[in-house]
Amino acid sequence: MECRVKHLRNQNDKLLELWEQFFSSPELAPLIELTSDVVELATELRATDWRRTNQKQIRVPDFLHLAAAIIAGAEFFLTGDEKLMQSQPTVSNYSELRLQKL
Repeated sequence: MECRVKHLRNQNDKLLELWEQFFSSPELAPLIELTSDVVELATELRATDWRRTNQKQIRVPDFLHLAAAIIAGAEFFLTGDEKLMQSQPTVSNYSELRLQKL
């Protein structure tokens, strides 16, 4: 969703079409169900990160995305979110997931 907002605002149909192709490709972007396991892990990640940083740098949806990626066994997490990249949430106890700037 977030990757499309700027392009919708700017009416950039070409980039919107590229994102549509990406999300329509199950091998590139499989959909991960928001299960109770994902919510539980997101809660744990948020609680751990909160203690570590003592700041509200990362939002709840970000933790849900990270938890879904971990549960799905993703190796990389691509993001354009500068705050998320700067805060480097603690995921190493759960996964080898690496955050990469988009």
